This record gives sequence, structure tokens and C-alpha cells, in this order.
Amino acid sequence: MKTIALAPLVSMFTLAATLTLTLPPPVAAQSAKEQEEASARMIAALDVHEGSIVAEMGAGSGGRTIDIAKQVGATGRVYSTELGDDRLRNLRNAIEKAGAKNVTVMSANATQTNLAEGCCDALFMENVYHHFEDPAAMNTSIFRTVKPGGRVAIVDFEPDEGEAKEPKDRDEDKHHGVTAKTVQAELERAGFEFVKVERIKQHGFLVLMRKPATSSAQGSSSQ
Repeated sequence: MKTIALAPLVSMFTLAATLTLTLPPPVAAQSAKEQEEASARMIAALDVHEGSIVAEMGAGSGGRTIDIAKQVGATGRVYSTELGDDRLRNLRNAIEKAGAKNVTVMSANATQTNLAEGCCDALFMENVYHHFEDPAAMNTSIFRTVKPGGRVAIVDFEPDEGEAKEPKDRDEDKHHGVTAKTVQAELERAGFEFVKVERIKQHGFLVLMRKPATSSAQGSSSQ
């Protein structure tokens, strides 16, 4: 009988097991209850009501956009943005499936909102801010997009091992994330006023800012 060499097979199984153990665990999907709580938190923070015009940047699968669209009603409008053809297609499909006629899906950009000046009563994003490589440029664009007195809410998470020194490195593994203090400071430099910070679980937060109702502030581009 021919002998089968087992060593290579054992090595392959050992390697596979090692890779399985060292790969990071998948991000847990929010439960229906958590989704409901997150939408309620955002609606309250932004003071969203019937007729509001709201923008979500980096809307992902569109769940939050759809919840906000229900809140603003037929007289309101939600602008929902994403990067990339595939993500835009998936977002449009989700919006269409939900029958949200008051949602406009638009292509996103790395340094600007792609939205008209003064078009929104409120703007928000979730787990997107730490990806901005040029937050100063983006925040200047956000400042122009939001109406005077309008609110901006940033939901994100703080890094486990200290914040990256440069914005471009905020999505690196050990520095993945951004601090609430940094988000607040960068938005204040763009001309926004601080409202509050809400903690979300262990590392998450919501930073709420407001554009002055009457102010000469022009954002970071004029400073």
C-alpha cells in the first residue's frame, strides 16, 4: 500500500486554523431594537419634524435615511449620499423598495457634500467622519450646505490605542476611529457652535453642532 505524506496536510490545516483565529471578528449588525433607538436618537438630536430637509452622508444600506424620511413626511426631503457605483446602486434599490418618494440619492465626494448651498435644515453621518482625509475641506463644505441655525450630528467611535496624528491615518487598525474632542474642534474651526456630546455604548459618541443663526463665520477657508 502506498504511504500518504501527512505533514503537508497537517501544515495546511494548522495554517487555516491560525488564520481563522487571527482574523478580526465581523462587526455585529444592529438589532431591530438598536436600529430603532439609533434613529430615535438622531431624530431627537437634529430636531427632525414634518417638513424638515435633512442630508445623510455615507448612507450605506439606507436604513437611517428611510427612518428619517418617514419622520419628515411628504412635505420634507432627505438627501442621501454614497461613494461608488455599487453602493449607490444598492442604496437606490433600498430606497425604491421602501417606497420613500421623498428621498434623493446622490453621489458623494471625498472633500465636499455635493449638495447645494443652504439646502438643509440638518445633516448627519454615522461612522464616516474618521474616513475624511481632509476634514477641513469637508467641514467647510458642510458649513455651506447647512442653513443658518441648522444642526450637524456626527456619530463615530474612538480608537482603542490612541488617535492617529494625521487624518489620513484614522482608518488604520490600531488608530481606527476619531475622538469626540477632535470632531468638535475641527467643526468649530469650520464655524460651527458646539451643542453637546452623547456617549453611545463604550467607544461610540454623537457630537452635535449648530451653524450660528446669524453670524459672520465663513468656515475654515476664510481663516
